[in-house]
Amino acid sequence: MKKAIILSSVILAGISTTMAQNADTDDYSRFELSYAATKFSFQNLDENTNGFSAGFLWGDNISADLPLFVEYGFNLTYVIGKDEASDASFGTAKETDKFLNVALPLNLAYKIALADNVSLVPFAGLNFKVNLVGKAEMEATGYSSVTLDFFDDEDVENTAKRFQLGANVGIGLNINNLYVGYRFQPDFFEYVDNMKTKTHYISLGVNF
Repeated sequence: MKKAIILSSVILAGISTTMAQNADTDDYSRFELSYAATKFSFQNLDENTNGFSAGFLWGDNISADLPLFVEYGFNLTYVIGKDEASDASFGTAKETDKFLNVALPLNLAYKIALADNVSLVPFAGLNFKVNLVGKAEMEATGYSSVTLDFFDDEDVENTAKRFQLGANVGIGLNINNLYVGYRFQPDFFEYVDNMKTKTHYISLGVNF
């Protein structure tokens, strides 16, 4: 038993030393384009929206010996949701919802070297989101189109929140200067009362 413990300790020490020697502790910056899918959940109803995001991120090393980084930056995300209903008596009704927000992520990231110029980067942190646009455009057969602003209390009774605090959890793969990543962003604060939101991102980026 003692021999097994000693052998395990030696192996772990060797792995740690190798990782430290191969650790990439250089600061980095990255431009990203992402596919974004946001779900709005209100009681038993869900609305799925799709769109895109663009942003810039910086990674600053916080340890001389470890590839541990603080990541911060900004993202602009635009998503659209559409719904349509038809009735033989009343015709067709369509609704298009549009959402735009800017977010400031703040993450801790650890860069794991897999090979020369190849690394895996898990990360987790907080997301500070400011909602800029939230609108519903509605059309119905025989009626004029109507646009509602979710932030205007004259248009809706339950107005949307401008600020949402959420989380960022994900992982990325760096190959030379290219980046491929996934990020899950659940919001702690509701978009409107009793409405929760969460977003999935699939990203492509370039490291500088």
